[in-house]
Amino acid sequence: MISTNSVRTTVEFPEVPVRVIPADGIPIGEGALMWAMVNVARPQGTVIGVRVFAYASEIPHLDLSTLRHRGRETTVSEWAPVTAGRPRIGPTLRAALLDGPETVEVTEHGPIYRQVA
Repeated sequence: MISTNSVRTTVEFPEVPVRVIPADGIPIGEGALMWAMVNVARPQGTVIGVRVFAYASEIPHLDLSTLRHRGRETTVSEWAPVTAGRPRIGPTLRAALLDGPETVEVTEHGPIYRQVA
C-alpha cells in the first residue's frame, strides 16, 4: 500500500567557522553569496577538492590559509557569484571573530539530513 503522507528529505551542510585576519568592522553575512573550489595542490597536478560558499563581505577577511582538505594544505579558486538554481552542495565558510580554529578541515561529507513532512 502506498502512503498518502508525503515526506521530503532536505539536506543541510553545516557552516564552517574560519579564523578572521585581524580587522575592525567586518560586515558579517552581507553581500552576494559566492562560491569557490578548495583544491589540494600536488606535484602530479591539482586534485579537485570541495565546493565552498561564503558571503562577499566576509571573503576578504577570512584566513583561508587555515583550510585543509584531507589533512593537506589547499588553494582556493577564484570566487564567483552563485547563480539562481545552482545547487548548494558544500559547506558555507563563516567568520569566527573570536578564538577561531587553528586549522579547518573542509570535506564534502558530513551533511545534516532532516525529514520534513
